[in-house]
Amino acid sequence: MKMDDQSTPRLRVPKPGSDVVGAAVMTSFILFFVALALSNLADGLALIPSLIWLLLVTAVFVGVWREEGTRQFFTGILGEFSLKHFAEIVEPAAAPQDVRFGFSCLGHRMFYQTIPVNKIESLEWHTGQATSLAGRDMDDWHVTLWFDHGDPGKSEQQKEWYRKPDQDLYIIGPSRPKEVTAAFGREALDFLRAAGAALVQGENDCTFVRNSDSRRANPATELS
Repeated sequence: MKMDDQSTPRLRVPKPGSDVVGAAVMTSFILFFVALALSNLADGLALIPSLIWLLLVTAVFVGVWREEGTRQFFTGILGEFSLKHFAEIVEPAAAPQDVRFGFSCLGHRMFYQTIPVNKIESLEWHTGQATSLAGRDMDDWHVTLWFDHGDPGKSEQQKEWYRKPDQDLYIIGPSRPKEVTAAFGREALDFLRAAGAALVQGENDCTFVRNSDSRRANPATELS
């Protein structure tokens, strides 16, 4: 397990430089055409296409903002431009421990997600949509952490569409070939176990689930 030389245990989460370049290109593309659309509206040119583009961009950004909130919205944007991503173990004054995922940007540390260790249900790595659509391995393996969200209303909303309505997921790191993803998955597994997550191998060597003994020892997690 690769840790930073800091008092708080950390796991380095890979962030390819190509992803940062891609984010910069996409942002430049969007901003250029937003500026062009505004210029067209000011000059009375191509009014309908310009309005459609501006409404589309606005709808996407407002939708994400309303779902995630202002802080997480801007955190997500800034995170796309950082190469220094990590996970760290946090020891609050009262147990249990938390694991939080974040990044460093311009000397500041920001966080995507904080997950109590006793809410973690499973860690797995598997292929993504590209493989599913192509019918062959497209080297899009990624590591996924499943955890209890503890919201009965959300469970009710998700039960028709999600295979795990009582849980949320957090994808750790980028999509990469199986061998590379499996190696990082093992590092993430060791890191989570060090944080206190009682994860044991599940149906295959790519799936690790919470130990049933741990579940019985923490009945409160079953009721949340």
